Amino acid sequence: VRRTQRISQTRTQTSKVATKTVYHDPLAQSFVIGENPNGLYIRELDLYFSTVPTKNIPLKMYLVEVENGYPTQRVVPLSEVVKQRSEINSTKSSTAATPTTFTFDSPIFLQFGSEYAIVTESNSAQYRQWLSEVGKDDVTTGEFISKNPYLGVSFKSQNASTWTADQMKDFKMELRRAEYAAEGTIILDTVGIGTDAQACLLYTSPSPRDQRG
Repeated sequence: VRRTQRISQTRTQTSKVATKTVYHDPLAQSFVIGENPNGLYIRELDLYFSTVPTKNIPLKMYLVEVENGYPTQRVVPLSEVVKQRSEINSTKSSTAATPTTFTFDSPIFLQFGSEYAIVTESNSAQYRQWLSEVGKDDVTTGEFISKNPYLGVSFKSQNASTWTADQMKDFKMELRRAEYAAEGTIILDTVGIGTDAQACLLYTSPSPRDQRG
């Protein structure tokens, strides 16, 4: 007696694909908080761009601490701002006159005597940012650039970790700090007396005024 037995075997194979995001040559600009002994709060900053990518690829800006003259990977809390391509103002001309404003969700406190850096990065190599260069003419005013406009150095990198300084170039930028009034108004009131008595605290804080930094 011969018996035939058919055996089937099923094998499931799972594959994993690793996705790596590559940022194309991020830029950085260092600056020092040296004229405000109590530190300061910055609300926003302006940067200038000449071109944007054809695809809708965002650009990220944030602040980092600087150590031994070079940007670190220690990001200043709440300083990250992401802009979509449509939110980046590009002049597409030879006059770096149109700023793109990066506003923080809340004012960022920077300590006196400390050095920080602005970092811009994107997953597109088509963003072009305006920088000043010593020995060249200002494309907006036509004036000769004879020295660096402020204490700080521009940097370039391929991985946002290892930076190469360029002593002759600086971001075209404008920082705005917040200035607060010394006094505010607090109003105490009651609501629903007789049934559900509740105490309400209404606080009106003065709006910070823009100061150029």
